[in-house]
Amino acid sequence: MLHFVVALAAEARPLITALGLQRDDAHDAFPVYHGEDPTLGPISLVVTGMGAALAAAGTAHLFHLAGGRDHGVWINVGIAGHPTREVGEAVLGLRVLDAPSDKVFYPPRIGPRRLPGEQIKTVPKVDTSYPEGWVVEMEASGFLATALRYTTAELVQVIKVISDNRRHPVERLDAAMVSELITPHVETVKQIAADLLPHGQARAARHAEPVGFADLTAEGRWSVTDRRALRRLLERRAMIAPELDLPDEVHRLWRGSDVNRVLRAWLDDLPVQLGVDR
Repeated sequence: MLHFVVALAAEARPLITALGLQRDDAHDAFPVYHGEDPTLGPISLVVTGMGAALAAAGTAHLFHLAGGRDHGVWINVGIAGHPTREVGEAVLGLRVLDAPSDKVFYPPRIGPRRLPGEQIKTVPKVDTSYPEGWVVEMEASGFLATALRYTTAELVQVIKVISDNRRHPVERLDAAMVSELITPHVETVKQIAADLLPHGQARAARHAEPVGFADLTAEGRWSVTDRRALRRLLERRAMIAPELDLPDEVHRLWRGSDVNRVLRAWLDDLPVQLGVDR
């Protein structure tokens, strides 16, 4: 699944239009939109409001709406200032500094070089000093700090479009101009998302619960070690005997270690199929 986190409705509007997203009126903590793209698959988008704290809260909200178990792609899209880059340029955040805490994040570039990389500084309020060498904005560090709790860095990206610089200060911006700045880059955003999605799908496949795991662990006493052992046993069963039902005895046992003992013995007794055609 693909998730977008944006601060402003004007930043979201080009994505909503291009991807055919619809407002989800069932949730009013933040404006949330959903849709499905023929290439990108299911998509969700949240409009968080300005600031790192709201970006973090909105990201968490979207994660929990996804069921709290997700290996999707997370992209923060928004506007930012820079001392010298031209208004309308888009950049990819490769180093993100949270100015109040000095914490640094390093979202890796995955796939082709579709945008120039930049270092981004997240500040608590609008900064018109345009420090040399920095893209300056207000949400990226909050987004990253939260998204990286839920998934791997390879699936989290920050894309910023330069909206102001020393020659064109932020005071001249309005909502229509913000949307106009984002619109030309929607296709590039989609391409970057498409580069990342296979990595998310591979991660989901690696972390998927094997058949029978949820049923067996729903009751009884299961330590972390027992759960890990059960996962390996069920993965083994999926490879060598996916068509066979588990032995009835495992459903009557209370301790995870006992379930694993019976399941291991059952698997060990199965005939080995060498797969040789005759």
